[in-house]
Amino acid sequence: MKDVSELLAKRLQRLEAPFSRDWIADFSSFMEFTQTNPSTLQILESIKQQKEEAHAPLMCDLKRLLNEGGICLREIQKAVQGKSDVEVLVDSLLKMKVDSKKLEDSFFELESLYNEYCVGFASVLRTLAQDEANTFVSKYCILSSMKLQDTVHLNIDLNFSSYLWKCQQDIEILAGQRTASQWGNWDVLLKWVVWSKNGISPRNDVFEQNLSNLFGGLKISKAVQNSGLFFLERLASTQTVVITSEICLKALELFLDQDDQYWIIAHLSGENSEKKEFFIKRLQREASTRP
Repeated sequence: MKDVSELLAKRLQRLEAPFSRDWIADFSSFMEFTQTNPSTLQILESIKQQKEEAHAPLMCDLKRLLNEGGICLREIQKAVQGKSDVEVLVDSLLKMKVDSKKLEDSFFELESLYNEYCVGFASVLRTLAQDEANTFVSKYCILSSMKLQDTVHLNIDLNFSSYLWKCQQDIEILAGQRTASQWGNWDVLLKWVVWSKNGISPRNDVFEQNLSNLFGGLKISKAVQNSGLFFLERLASTQTVVITSEICLKALELFLDQDDQYWIIAHLSGENSEKKEFFIKRLQREASTRP
């Protein structure tokens, strides 16, 4: 684990410099290293678990909110048959689900599902409020109106479930964790990977300026250093050698794959160990100088 720590530390030193085109290249190298090295992959898995645990309360309360909301919406659905505009919106709300796999996307925020659901539900009730025959508005929300110039604006305050309030609490807690946690920090870096993945072309000064402002505003350099130090601390506390059985090395093989990457393939004899691949480096082909 010492070798991994030293390589990681060297990459971090290169990332102490201010924003530049070279910085983006060094950052790309840092992220590739952390996302491909077996030792750091284990740490990334722990970050993923932290994120899932942080989102667990909101996910649980959102599922209960959608369940209670579904009871109300199905009651409305039966009574508004023939009103296509309301039926379409009700159908879309009934199809909403909490998908834990979406948490893998650094750009996805679970709060958006809650907001989208509440806005849609309020829109259904606002439409029904225009019909004097409806019986659902006072049952599922508190309705108030205010006059804006010549139009009347209806303010909808949903109150059909106690989980509306619980989800709001969860969201406030989650917002704080996203700012202060390692998983929130890592999500920022994953977003930066997307924004800077194609680098900066020499003539695109406007894009470089925009990226530079984003770099400073999101404190990317600080986020990188915090993440790097987190990796180093975790690597330092990880056992470097684990011996569970005798393994005999039979042969070593040097292999160049179709992507110009060098590998050492170790052929072993032992329980559940026949062949292991170890990545070395990418082949750097020199540009031809001949015409």
